[in-house]
Amino acid sequence: LLIWNGGIWNWNDADALVKAVSKIKNNKIKLIFQGYRHPDKNVLLSKQAKRTYSLAKKLNTINKKIFFIDKWVPNQQRGNYLTEANVGIVTSPNIPEANLFLKTKIYDYLWAKLPVILNDSENFAKIITDNNLGIVVPTGNVDKLKKTILKLSSDKTKLEKLELMRKWENPDPGSYYDDVSNIANSPHVTTTVYDATDFGYCCHVGELCHRGGRCTTVALFRRPEAL
Repeated sequence: LLIWNGGIWNWNDADALVKAVSKIKNNKIKLIFQGYRHPDKNVLLSKQAKRTYSLAKKLNTINKKIFFIDKWVPNQQRGNYLTEANVGIVTSPNIPEANLFLKTKIYDYLWAKLPVILNDSENFAKIITDNNLGIVVPTGNVDKLKKTILKLSSDKTKLEKLELMRKWENPDPGSYYDDVSNIANSPHVTTTVYDATDFGYCCHVGELCHRGGRCTTVALFRRPEAL
């Protein structure tokens, strides 16, 4: 089960994903778009969301291989969907939004210990590659995306390694974590202000954080010996 957590926005390339899934002959592989419709009824569907649904309908995959949840999933229920999935996925074009920002949906995938599939244009791509947390595919390459889905859908090794990432309370040898809400327990975060809870959303991993310290994303994901 592949999950696309959150909305389908105009800065995504969900078309490529729909095309890839439609080419997979294994009917056991399914894709669910968890956040198809915005919770605010006054917010219309994005052009990309409409195009994605139309393409899935044209390819005759709706409610067969691809499922769109028509109602926004409440925040407190998101975990139920994430923990039932096998792979977290997001596809985007090569644009500044992908190049510069860290998508929060990927944090959700890691929380649920899901291997991640994303494009090489994503800012998160290096973290995923360096820590063996999934597979990075060339942006816009539908055939490569299809092969990656087939490979990762049965890759138990990465699932086992992601289990290590889940054990924040008792890190394995060579691993560490920081309590980003408490500077006294965050030896890997350099800061001059007591507001470390916001650091994880810094846009540039490893660069000087806009709040005066180094982004805690480095501390959270740099586990050299464990992986």
